[in-house]
Amino acid sequence: MNRIAQRALGPEVADRLLQQHEQLTAALRGAVPPSVLGMFPRPVQAAPGQVQWLSHVAGVPQPYSDLSPSQADGLLKRLKQRLETIDQSIGQLESRQAITGAQAFALRQIIAEIPQDALVVVDGEPFVLYGCSALNADQQVPLLPMVAAVAAAAPVGVDGAAVKPLPVVGKRRCSLICLG
Repeated sequence: MNRIAQRALGPEVADRLLQQHEQLTAALRGAVPPSVLGMFPRPVQAAPGQVQWLSHVAGVPQPYSDLSPSQADGLLKRLKQRLETIDQSIGQLESRQAITGAQAFALRQIIAEIPQDALVVVDGEPFVLYGCSALNADQQVPLLPMVAAVAAAAPVGVDGAAVKPLPVVGKRRCSLICLG
């Protein structure tokens, strides 16, 4: 395994990262191609307050912020395609009742908003370290100029009742364009 990135994050954020990665990969394993699922490197708590992301990919990681405008545009197009594939797979899993409406909603929340510093490129391929839902609500970060398509229908809980969407806090609504 190769290290894609390392960040200093609080222990509660590190715990959420690990939990969300497991939730996402467990639900989507076998439902999406390995190349799509592989864009989420595995977070590992290297030391207290330090998280590393590991992947089988070899190459030199490059932050999204270091890309030229044309490179960034191409990368965002590939990312958008993969996030749309994930969203469609979540919908299919939900329609087959392999996951509940609440689980589908939670999975979509994980990929809905991606901070700019959470996108890394290796050999032209996007790697998403985390989504805003892993961060503390009071953390304000610049977002990528896109979000994953979220189903228009309100998610439903296990009992069939509508689930209230999570509130968006701070700068998280700024400069977002829906992929739908």
